[in-house]
Amino acid sequence: MKNLFSFILILSLTLVGGWNAQPAYAAVTLDDYGQMFVEGNHDNVVDFTVTFTKQTVLYSSPQESGRTSYSLAPQTVQAIFMDGMYFKIKTSWLGEMWIRPDWPVIFNLNVESKEVVLPSETAVYDYPYSNVLGRLDPQTVQATASAAGGWLRVETSYGKETWLHPKISAPLKTVPSTTLLEVDGYLLDAYMYPNDRSRLIGEIQESHLRPFEKTAEGNWYHIQSEWGEVWVQLGPERIAIDDNQEVELPFNRDMYERAGGVKWMGVLGPQTVKASKRIGIWIKVDTWLGEVWIVDPMHEIRMKQGPSAGTV
Repeated sequence: MKNLFSFILILSLTLVGGWNAQPAYAAVTLDDYGQMFVEGNHDNVVDFTVTFTKQTVLYSSPQESGRTSYSLAPQTVQAIFMDGMYFKIKTSWLGEMWIRPDWPVIFNLNVESKEVVLPSETAVYDYPYSNVLGRLDPQTVQATASAAGGWLRVETSYGKETWLHPKISAPLKTVPSTTLLEVDGYLLDAYMYPNDRSRLIGEIQESHLRPFEKTAEGNWYHIQSEWGEVWVQLGPERIAIDDNQEVELPFNRDMYERAGGVKWMGVLGPQTVKASKRIGIWIKVDTWLGEVWIVDPMHEIRMKQGPSAGTV
């Protein structure tokens, strides 16, 4: 029993100065999404609470060699300093110690009760930014707690302590969008909802996309994929536009199957070609191999001439 006590000791925490004490300067803060934001100062003073959900080892220093035989049961603690993923806390028995809690971790947990209206389909998570358990139809729910970044704890059919974020949901306003889009060759992240903090479903690398709707605001498109219906974010700089003009090639150009340098197809010598499409610095031209993508030679010329090119 004595050995067990030495290895798993549930320590009470001494809160010096109160939960709301403000440090002189906080180099690490929480952004609007509840994620840690480092302001560039090496003095990583912090002022937020950390709620860990698993038994957590205490360290005498922020490194593995500082590991002790003591640990804390799941609870909420006040962090006062941060080094990597180690958080310094104050205990009543051992003074200042360090923890490195395993995920999931909740920042600034605040127990409160309030009604929350979900105007559209909303994902339910087991913890903030963790596993998606399912989805809720539009309804009013009772929140029992909040956390940094706008997360709310609610009781649902998936459990008594599940989490949701009202902004990570189906969009309220969409418009039809059925135009075939030719896009660059870079990977596209596919999400459950039009929000890059929602669940990442997979990656898409297609040359053409045919969405069936888009958000009324922003550049999110709803498409059918191998994973079913997903949302992708496509800024105008990634979508081909018409560019019907003749282009003189004063030097060799590498040819690619897709804009962005995907699948090299050979070299195109100096000549005049007909461009049909453009994506940023890439132009689509007709060759003996069919239509290929090359970098607009004017881009390279401007790069060589420097920022003063074209000025008087």
